[in-house]
Amino acid sequence: MVLQPTHLKKGIIFLFKGEVYESLDYEQKAFGRQQANVIVKARHLRTGKVQAYTFKGDEKLQPVEIIKQSVQFLYRDSSFFYFMNQTSFEEHKLAIDIVAQQSQFLKEGQFVILILQDNKPLKLELPKNVALKVIQADTVVKGNTANNVSKEVCLETGLRVKVPNFIECEDIISIDTLTGAYRERQKDCLQEDAPR
Repeated sequence: MVLQPTHLKKGIIFLFKGEVYESLDYEQKAFGRQQANVIVKARHLRTGKVQAYTFKGDEKLQPVEIIKQSVQFLYRDSSFFYFMNQTSFEEHKLAIDIVAQQSQFLKEGQFVILILQDNKPLKLELPKNVALKVIQADTVVKGNTANNVSKEVCLETGLRVKVPNFIECEDIISIDTLTGAYRERQKDCLQEDAPR
């Protein structure tokens, strides 16, 4: 199978000049009767570098065969994030530059999808929403709720988000991993975490 630049929707992984890239965005530009050009914003999956590339509309690109694997996030150090396949107990690591903004949604013990090519990890795929604990939240002054419909809190991963005033320290809240926005308070999680 061959990919054309117009196939490079967001999230498509492809081979270009022997390197593996992930398409982040693309734009098609036509100039009169000339052939359309496709401008693709892509991330190099080994270095994390993001760059725009211009392709001719009929240019041929190679798809990349990938495997998706459920893994558990173990820990991080100053250079890498470490993950383990719970079936084979094989460990994988991803450079901090590759994980980048996704790190603000990762906590130890959490399960995510690791995308591999030739058994080498390329990138993470997070769930649509993650449940994280609030570790710092300002107290709302009674009678001052009319003007302050939201406040900023700090979560266990260091992520700071705007939440409704009723959210307190130790609450577990659901966060959208695409936008980083608050979704809801997780009542079920609170009950599960409560001592028995």
